Amino acid sequence: MVDDDRDILEVVGLVLEADGLAHELMDHLPSVEEIRRLDPVLILLDVRLTGSHRKGTEFCRDLKSQGPAHVPVLLFSSEHDLSGLAEQCGADGFVTKPFDIPELLYRIREFVS
Repeated sequence: MVDDDRDILEVVGLVLEADGLAHELMDHLPSVEEIRRLDPVLILLDVRLTGSHRKGTEFCRDLKSQGPAHVPVLLFSSEHDLSGLAEQCGADGFVTKPFDIPELLYRIREFVS
């Protein structure tokens, strides 16, 4: 999960841990090379990251074009028209903030089950 809000990272980390899901929490955009090294089964990605010169949507587009494109990306944001942003950058889906924990877990499980 990539999000610049440490409180959200902590809450989602606790939810994932309680549900038995292994996870990595990042408060910055990783490089495509770092994603290749970590080899995640899913990326939960905030759209706007404070202090980053790039948006999550740009990172998603790079990831999908430079690989590993097989890793599903769920945008995780309060942005207006999140559905359209997900479609534009090639994300596999989205979860709207504020989020509902059962819905978040349902969306994650769609890709990791």
